[in-house]
Amino acid sequence: MTTNNQTLKSGILGITIIIAILSAGCLWHASQQLPPASTINQTVEKEFPGIEITRTPSQELKNITGALNPAGSLNAANGSVMSVPLPVVRGLKYVFTDTFPADPTILEVRLWIFSRDSVFTIIAPVQGGTTMSEKKLKFVFDENQTEHLPAGSARIILERPTEENRYALSINQENGNVLVVHENGSESLVFNCNEVALNKSGAAAADTLSHAINHATPRLPAREETLQVDDPYIIIENPGDLPAGYPFSIHGSTNLGSDAEIVATIRSSSFTPCPKSGCNRPSLSQEIQVSGWPGTVKNWTFEDRMSEKLPADEYLVEVTSTGTGAKNTTLFTIRSPFITIDPVSDHSVQDPFNVTGTTNIPTGETIFVEMADTSFFGPCHLNRHCNVSSHSGSVPVMAGMNKSPNTWKFSYDISSFDASDEYLVSARSLTTAAYPVLFRIFR
Repeated sequence: MTTNNQTLKSGILGITIIIAILSAGCLWHASQQLPPASTINQTVEKEFPGIEITRTPSQELKNITGALNPAGSLNAANGSVMSVPLPVVRGLKYVFTDTFPADPTILEVRLWIFSRDSVFTIIAPVQGGTTMSEKKLKFVFDENQTEHLPAGSARIILERPTEENRYALSINQENGNVLVVHENGSESLVFNCNEVALNKSGAAAADTLSHAINHATPRLPAREETLQVDDPYIIIENPGDLPAGYPFSIHGSTNLGSDAEIVATIRSSSFTPCPKSGCNRPSLSQEIQVSGWPGTVKNWTFEDRMSEKLPADEYLVEVTSTGTGAKNTTLFTIRSPFITIDPVSDHSVQDPFNVTGTTNIPTGETIFVEMADTSFFGPCHLNRHCNVSSHSGSVPVMAGMNKSPNTWKFSYDISSFDASDEYLVSARSLTTAAYPVLFRIFR
């Protein structure tokens, strides 16, 4: 017992996190034939089949307080939640934290982690414990451990030892039974780990365990937290059809964190054959930096002067996370810019006059519209003494409705225009022009 205490204390003084898969067999799936899992609980002599979670090297607590995700604290009263922690993202590190009233005899705690069809345990050291402070627990779930949690929810039950590192509950590694050891040495069955896997009864097992801890150690009741477990994801907002020559960027969102690497690639998806000289199809790639804790929704942008580098073509966007395997793709097309003018009917000088049209030029860009007597575009165009009716102006591009092309609208009072003349209306931008449209004005 002295040797064990010295080992435990040296681990705490070194501020290390010790991972002990006491019930490796409690993380077990009936459909898999797996080798026996090892255990570092020296009080249990035998093992039973299960999946062992890979143990990580010792980690210093001071190294886990930076960009990683601190979970909310637990409430000491009746195991209720004090604050809502951020979700766990499968395949990413997660920092679990807790504080509770000081107790100098508690040097470690046992965490029971339940999902819908699995349960496993972890031993983690605690800090503090004087009469003037609280016990503090910080434990890093590594990528391999969070990967084993199915999406949905995970319930954590914290079991404190009755004295030093002795617990009222024990695990029979041979048959998967979780037992309560009574003061007279007798044992009572709480639940069976294998049945959790076979019957997907993790929630029921967690309730039973919680009641057993409260009954066996009323001075140290079970403390609980429910964590949301999410699959890692990357969302790409499809930009739709884009006009060549106008700046654009690709946007999206993700629940990955600052320590996840995201790589975006844009390449031609054209299947047209290449000439013998080869294809000159551009491809862009960029590592995207996201900022924030895993589990929070955050936006990302891929912007690399694309309008200067990508000609008209169909393109595939692929965004991947190398660490988690999260991936998404989308297609978009860059087309030549266009402006159209809707048919213009003959107008009376007393009529309201509007010219409308469509375009694939981005919203907020400007279209220049010119309207004049057709004689203005002949020899009279160069003669300043010609008396012709004309007007010009600029209008903004407006967003189309329900994925329709963008629109524009030009309005003018034509009451001063000469009647019985033929007029021409044109529209253009910096990159393209519409085919002009003829109409007449009458009285």
